[in-house]
Amino acid sequence: MSFTKAGFRARLTKSWIPDQLKLSPNMPKKTFEAAMKRLEEIVTELEDGNLSLEVSLKRYEEGVQLTRFCSEKLDHAESRIKELVKEGGEFRVKDTDI
Repeated sequence: MSFTKAGFRARLTKSWIPDQLKLSPNMPKKTFEAAMKRLEEIVTELEDGNLSLEVSLKRYEEGVQLTRFCSEKLDHAESRIKELVKEGGEFRVKDTDI
């Protein structure tokens, strides 16, 4: 079984992720950067095509979990972005709608 780089990346980055593949509570706390690095490693392993079907499926599931983690981190960061607005002689912080 071979995986193409574009095809696998497209599958990992789709906005839908089944509920059964939510982040496991046992998953160690990761930073966004560490999760992205691990995703790159998973993509490389799958692209090499040297893994058994069972291991490939486990890596894919791990990738989906990491993708959800990264997506949640990005959503949280986006919600924290603020815009500074000048009203009269004063500045105030306004939520932006990105």
